[in-house]
Amino acid sequence: MLEPRALVVTQEVETNGELSHRPESSLAMEVQVTGTTGISYRRKPPNNTLILKEKNKSKKNKFEGKQTKKNDASEGWVTFCDFHEITHIVIKESTVTIFRQDNKKMEVQLEFKGEALAFAALVDGYFRLTVDAHHYLCTEVAPSSVVQNLQNCCHGPICTEYANQKLRQEGNEEGTYVLRWSCTDYHYIIMTVVCSEVTHTHTHSEN
Repeated sequence: MLEPRALVVTQEVETNGELSHRPESSLAMEVQVTGTTGISYRRKPPNNTLILKEKNKSKKNKFEGKQTKKNDASEGWVTFCDFHEITHIVIKESTVTIFRQDNKKMEVQLEFKGEALAFAALVDGYFRLTVDAHHYLCTEVAPSSVVQNLQNCCHGPICTEYANQKLRQEGNEEGTYVLRWSCTDYHYIIMTVVCSEVTHTHTHSEN
């Protein structure tokens, strides 16, 4: 759970304007990132005030009271987006801006640049884990191996059977190929190419 210095959620409208909410201080807002619910935020609940209980109150009632407080603390979350809805992430100084496909965006202002990088890396990591392992949302936190693979048009580690299946999906035309990392020896890059089978005929003459 994150407590940013400021949080702004904006939505573009048809008139090219923006509807925005005023920034909330870190004492008022919380941001949560999970693999099951995506990115959500809420107004930070007030601290529970200690209430003196009657001496004759049963242990059962005390337990129920604690459970009620726990349930109340988990309420109030507003879902901003799931990871498949994100198009890209931009980091500027200590502010992270997350863009959705519908042009809605969330700006999270943190204490310093390192915290912003860590937050962006968390979201980017969940995106690659749950949506697409071979792409990234933010260049500044993208793994170097993923960046190099995209630049070189090289697929991640896949087996030969899967590579052949991808070639068949592309039409299986002669000369089509898949450049991929080996799934057994990570130091090798393999090229699987569609080619015609050539039959060699040998003739032998006897005198």
